[in-house]
Amino acid sequence: ALATMIQSYGWTRVAIVASDDAYGFSLAKDVQQLLLQTDVRVDQFLTYPDDDWKPFPLGTNAEQMDVAVNRLLRSSTRVVVLTGIVRDIQHFFLRAYRSGAAGPGTEFVYVG
Repeated sequence: ALATMIQSYGWTRVAIVASDDAYGFSLAKDVQQLLLQTDVRVDQFLTYPDDDWKPFPLGTNAEQMDVAVNRLLRSSTRVVVLTGIVRDIQHFFLRAYRSGAAGPGTEFVYVG
């Protein structure tokens, strides 16, 4: 459904950001495979660890989310596919908002 939606909006370039747990990563790979069958190019495939046992915002997941956000900011891709559990996506959006990659006035579109 995500690949179809992306095509219906006429988007031709996307980035994928996923947690590296079984759910987030496998869903992201499925979306990537579907997009490979279309004219949509995946410019970046970024992951961050799902550190369930570490209280957020501590741990490598916070650092890797910052890396992903910074890579998005440095790229020209503005459509981002997010996969993962809700808690991780909420934390990603918080970090993206604080960095200027989400919120009013930004050029990013997030789907997932």
